Amino acid sequence: MIAQSARDLHASNALEWAATLAFYAFLSLFPLLLAGMILASYVTDAAWATRQATELLGHFLPGGQGEIERIIEAAIADRRRVGIISLVILLFTGRRVLGALTKGLNLVSDVDEQDDPIQRRIRTS
Repeated sequence: MIAQSARDLHASNALEWAATLAFYAFLSLFPLLLAGMILASYVTDAAWATRQATELLGHFLPGGQGEIERIIEAAIADRRRVGIISLVILLFTGRRVLGALTKGLNLVSDVDEQDDPIQRRIRTS
């Protein structure tokens, strides 16, 4: 059973699909953080949002807290444009994440590949 699972894993390229999914998810992370921070700055005090984001990200990049704070302050200062750009990038990368996930799960589960849902709707209309 374990040997068959390993063969199926190799045959379906599951590791490559996992890497693809991780890449697009990581690529989506930064626009998501920016969009969330911009939204928080509209709802709460911008200084509070900056402190919270700097504190959160500072745990991952301890030496770059000053740089993180400058980036966040600049993003909040130009939050309309940064918000729109980050949402567009988030929608693009999010669609890629879901597309890669769907395709990878279809391959691993031995499901026949289906057309894009938008294309199916156009054909049935």
